[in-house]
Amino acid sequence: MNPFTFPIVLAQIALQNSPGSGFWKEFLLGILATIIVSFLGWAFLRLRHAVRNLVRARSRYRITGIWIGSCKLHRHPPDVEAVEIYRLVTKKEHVRLTFFHYLPNMSDVRRYEGAGIYRGMVLSAFYYIPEPQCSESGVFVLRNVGEKFKGIYAQYDLVADMKLFTSNEDFFLRRVHISTWAQLKMMLGKPPFPCYQQARALYDAAVKEQP
Repeated sequence: MNPFTFPIVLAQIALQNSPGSGFWKEFLLGILATIIVSFLGWAFLRLRHAVRNLVRARSRYRITGIWIGSCKLHRHPPDVEAVEIYRLVTKKEHVRLTFFHYLPNMSDVRRYEGAGIYRGMVLSAFYYIPEPQCSESGVFVLRNVGEKFKGIYAQYDLVADMKLFTSNEDFFLRRVHISTWAQLKMMLGKPPFPCYQQARALYDAAVKEQP
């Protein structure tokens, strides 16, 4: 019940039971009008406060979106660099991620999934291949640097005596924009682009825009 309901009800009862004097009717009508105007003013202020908070929330920096980076693992051929396209979805501090791993010498695009947390401008997450016949997984820790993320990734090399591979602190993720159709494909678990060359072109453009 809002704070003006009870006074309004009292005023209505008084009007119904008041004698035929015009003075008292006008007096009570004035009170009722004042209460109604006050209530409308209170409701307007509450609505304006709610709208202002919504606008502020929408204007906060968010990492939800599409990001791109490159990486090099022990299993990659010499001088071959992979391109990865990420989709990050945040809910408060929690992050869900999907990314696609492109290599120039492979026609198949490998999909990874993972989750993490984003706190204090630091994104910490794990990732894995969601296939029952594959146990590959890893972790990364990135800090926000301007409009980019910078940090390291690490994982055990499953084909090299389980040696732990850790990258240098030169792993970057840059925000990119792709078509609505490509975003929909990622939401459905499909690669946004069919080949390495298109992913590489997007990466090179992102590096040029955000060196």
